[in-house]
Amino acid sequence: MASSLLFTVLYILFSLCFVYPPKEFISAGLTVQSLLSTWLGSENERFIQYHMRRIVATILWHSVLPLGYVVGLYILDDSNHQAIFWQGGAVWQLFVFSAVVAPLVAAYLAWDWWRDHWKSHPVARTLAMFYNPDAGWISVASDINIEFRR
Repeated sequence: MASSLLFTVLYILFSLCFVYPPKEFISAGLTVQSLLSTWLGSENERFIQYHMRRIVATILWHSVLPLGYVVGLYILDDSNHQAIFWQGGAVWQLFVFSAVVAPLVAAYLAWDWWRDHWKSHPVARTLAMFYNPDAGWISVASDINIEFRR
């Protein structure tokens, strides 16, 4: 019981620091941007595409945090592992279900954006309001990328 309470407090603290990183987390490299820097690419070269990827990575990582808590409690539980999932009451069962479903929904959302070449991504939809009918949102993104490099 005491180990579960300690784990809960530490996990909440870690999650808050991961979602709202203080200077110490940033300097230690414990942010989505630094952990996935090779996949994100360079912000200076492709500003819009970088931030579109960063949004996707942030959604995916943050959606996994509740599942990490459930898995951590599962690992800490020395007794019957089923008790942690089924004997905690309706609210706990709803939390476990949500913790499992949230990463699946986030992954589907990211896949949906990726499969249509990011056209339905919120950033692309916003840029689409400003594009020339002969071009596309990519031309607006290209102009913004060039302007950002200057």
